[in-house]
Amino acid sequence: MARVMPRRRAGVANQAEGPRIHLAAILLGTLSAFVLSLALFAIVSILFAYTALPDTFMPLIATFAGVFSVVWGGFTVGRKAVQGALLNGGMVGLLYGLVVLVLGVLILSEPLGTQVLWRLGGAIVCGAVGGFIAPKPKIRRRH
Repeated sequence: MARVMPRRRAGVANQAEGPRIHLAAILLGTLSAFVLSLALFAIVSILFAYTALPDTFMPLIATFAGVFSVVWGGFTVGRKAVQGALLNGGMVGLLYGLVVLVLGVLILSEPLGTQVLWRLGGAIVCGAVGGFIAPKPKIRRRH
């Protein structure tokens, strides 16, 4: 009996599919990062209000809470994206960083410096790391 080869679609013969940007997953990951940020910042503010922790630790703890939130957002988008989890996680970090940047400019009204660009780059890297470490969904193929 002869083996039957599957048909290929016309015009797509030798093209490799690249990573895709999943906008819905990116928005979900960014939203989950902001929700986790708000929860962590609420816990940290209660911790500082009712304990004897010195206020010098506040920027460090806030940075860790922000980093963890962006990694969680990248992790969330990495679980949803079949391909390109690294790219989509980086997009979560970029979107999170831009929203925080815009809110900071509106509230603080200070000029932008190079430190802001480093933080934005750090958010992109943290989101990409979260997308990288996320377990990938299995691709189901029809037989």
